[in-house]
Amino acid sequence: MSFLRLARVHARMARRQSALWAVSILLTLIAVGIALIAMPDLAKPTGSQVDLAFLGQTLGLVPAIAYAAAFTDLASAPARLGIMEIEDSTPVSPVKLLAARVTGMLSVMIWPSAAALAVCGFMQSPNGFSSVLTALAVFAATAVPLAFLAAALSAFVGSLLPQALARITAAAAWCVVVCFTTFAPMPVGASRSKMGVVTDTICQGFFGCQPVIDLDVMGGSAAYTAFDAALLLVLRIALTLALVAAAALISRKRNFQRR
Repeated sequence: MSFLRLARVHARMARRQSALWAVSILLTLIAVGIALIAMPDLAKPTGSQVDLAFLGQTLGLVPAIAYAAAFTDLASAPARLGIMEIEDSTPVSPVKLLAARVTGMLSVMIWPSAAALAVCGFMQSPNGFSSVLTALAVFAATAVPLAFLAAALSAFVGSLLPQALARITAAAAWCVVVCFTTFAPMPVGASRSKMGVVTDTICQGFFGCQPVIDLDVMGGSAAYTAFDAALLLVLRIALTLALVAAAALISRKRNFQRR
């Protein structure tokens, strides 16, 4: 069975999970609200690609909390549902199976984020159709890799821990990632500091964002180059693939040990 066919099967399964849809849409709206507070011109003709890039960052981090909690059973579900023997009879590796599950599920659940970026790009109508293309580029460079990384982390944690504990652990771990990659203390005086909103390296290198959104604290040009952004994107993809491979192999090994 081909990878795309496997992914389509799991995409159809994901479309039936109304709870995941509801949580994903709610977290997408929260991410849009955060971006509108930081970037008031996001959905206005005066908006720019910097506004879209920051929205992409929030869409990559906030809705992924749901993915981190919801994908913990992707590696262990076949054994629990009694279909592992069927999968064993197909000429497909465990890593390919798990990658297809993640891709199929996310191909459905990530659409609210894509729609939010596309709508905001369309609202920047004086910039022409290029603003919509920029929104799609932001989606591909920021939201998609982070969503896959959160899902891969979820599957990896789920292959190590019982499901209830794995969901809590994976969601908490992703919240830590959000906090330490988005917020940082910035000095505002001799003995005082405030929490600044830090922009992603990819947003800085590819889309010209400031290092910190609070321009009164830290202005200037982007601190990271396009090369730095490309390097981080490659590292995120590599880490995602490594987590998927590790989750598939660990889950398969544990299932064989139970037999």
